[in-house]
Amino acid sequence: MAERAFASRQPFDLRDGNDTMSFMKRFTRFFHNWSVIYKFVAIYVSILLVSLAVTGYMLYRQAANSAIEQAQTVLEQNLLQTKESIKEKVAMTENISQIIAFDSRMQTFLDSDFMIESIQLQDYRDNIAPILDNIMRQNPYIHSIHVYMGNPTIPELYGGYDGFYGMKRIQDDPQYRPILENHALRSAWRDLHKEKVLLVRPDLTATADVLSFNRKVYSIRNYEVAGMVEIEITAKELFKTLVDSVSTDIGDVFVADGGDRIVSENVPNAYGKRLEQLDLTGLPLDVSVNRIASVGGERSIVISIPLPGPGLRVVGVFPLAHVLDKVYESIRTTIVVLALALLLLSLLVYYVTAKLLSRMKVLLKAMKQVREGSLDVSVPVVWNDEFSQMALSFNHMTERIHGLVETVYKAELLEKEAEVKALESQINPPLPLQHAGDDLLGGA
Repeated sequence: MAERAFASRQPFDLRDGNDTMSFMKRFTRFFHNWSVIYKFVAIYVSILLVSLAVTGYMLYRQAANSAIEQAQTVLEQNLLQTKESIKEKVAMTENISQIIAFDSRMQTFLDSDFMIESIQLQDYRDNIAPILDNIMRQNPYIHSIHVYMGNPTIPELYGGYDGFYGMKRIQDDPQYRPILENHALRSAWRDLHKEKVLLVRPDLTATADVLSFNRKVYSIRNYEVAGMVEIEITAKELFKTLVDSVSTDIGDVFVADGGDRIVSENVPNAYGKRLEQLDLTGLPLDVSVNRIASVGGERSIVISIPLPGPGLRVVGVFPLAHVLDKVYESIRTTIVVLALALLLLSLLVYYVTAKLLSRMKVLLKAMKQVREGSLDVSVPVVWNDEFSQMALSFNHMTERIHGLVETVYKAELLEKEAEVKALESQINPPLPLQHAGDDLLGGA
């Protein structure tokens, strides 16, 4: 069975080998039939092309790797600056909440039993409530400030986006339970959510997406929780620096939260999506990442920088095609220059080879004349190179042949002359000596 299978496959293998051998023979025959000039030019161009291709590829790889490494460093520094801009607002928000929570007037106010008297109410309106209003005026990036009061005797006092509210409004809200029920937790950030609208008014609806920072306010008497400060910042305002980032010109820069959800609106059609939907995985929340990965089928630089506090990450995705644009442009320019140089060098090789072979053609012409019977041919010897040595040898050869021909010709003439004399002697033989003597005596 195995032998039959091998026999069935063998003709195909042999035919493939024969086809290859036949092609090589045809190519060799075709190459041998070329003119010497074209052979020189073809060999020269082939060697030069292979050398240039190998050298060009190595230079391209070095330039590309260097450009990618520099881009990773520069882009990471740029994202770090973006992170610092966001972190600055985050730190300011935390500091503002701390200012409010540790304000002695605020602590005394929240820790006191409130009596509905005109003087105390007036002080509430004139001295306590303006604290929030002044802070919002000085920090326009803040969307709203809420102070939740644990003292049920204090009446609520509120405006549009700031005010004092009773703790009962949020004590059953599951979003606030982690910080309210954890006595060791003094402050915490909440992930992206809709703004907290505590008033029922036609002009106030929960439309803005915000991140909020909550900080407990402790009593100065018994250090128990007397209230809580909530500061909301819109995602658009917090991540405003992403729009002006230089990195966005060559890629996408956005912010993702701890749930791998994109919470910045600067990238079209990406807001609210998860990182997996953008083919981004393996980006830890608390570790910086700077690597090359395939994103959407395109090799890209992926950078992730954690932002402690809100539990966010600044993520940048930069396709290598944009990073290597300058390298590609340099490669294209280099290819054009090398192609022109190769063309000029090919013409130069063709010219030099033609000039050298022109002397060979003179020698070939002389050899043709010799072949046709002209033995008095000589090739001029000008230089002392190999072609001149060949011409000199040819001249010596023709002189030698010419001398031999003359010698043979003379020998043939002498031989013919001897043959003629022999024939003449046969036709008119000389008289014998005895008969010649008798003739002389008889005459006497």
